[in-house]
Amino acid sequence: MTNPVLSREEELYWLALKLVPGLGTRTSGKLLDRFRSPQAVSAPAAPNWRRRAPAERWRVHRSGCTFEDAAAQHQKMAEAGAELVTIGDPRYPQLLRDIFDPPIVLFARGRVDLLGSIAVAVVGTRRPTPYGLAVAERLAADLAHAGLAVVSGLARGIDSASHKGALAAGGDTVAVLGCGVDVVYPSETASCTPKSPPGD
Repeated sequence: MTNPVLSREEELYWLALKLVPGLGTRTSGKLLDRFRSPQAVSAPAAPNWRRRAPAERWRVHRSGCTFEDAAAQHQKMAEAGAELVTIGDPRYPQLLRDIFDPPIVLFARGRVDLLGSIAVAVVGTRRPTPYGLAVAERLAADLAHAGLAVVSGLARGIDSASHKGALAAGGDTVAVLGCGVDVVYPSETASCTPKSPPGD
């Protein structure tokens, strides 16, 4: 599978579109379906384009979101060692692409290839019993031995136990972080966070 390499300018266009206030994922997706790229969404097509443009496209232009905003986000992404995966990228998970309102971009860190792997989601309470923790770790280890990646939110409790169990068995895990890839929360899950491959 060939991964498209985006230039910094192309990434800034994607980030700028994502940062438009009030422009949800569904509307962003419709604009991309119609105009094919964030560059085309952002660029005026003709002198009288405002009269013919959809209201959503006009919102992009009058939002006040600038390339400076996108550049600041791009810098944070680079500092966190994150990678931008757009909805058109072959690494973007197909099942996520098929939902009603898929996000137009994902921020990934570590082994991005795992986004397309066969995986099992494990979620549970943040206040488990010792028995619950042991079962979560054992179940995750067994899933890892079977060749499945374990996906969870890296939250305290069952989530982090499942990551630890899979990693202890030499398996793969994917953490979906609600707080962003630049923040490890809670701090005790730092040992479960993905490491970038050598050379990255």
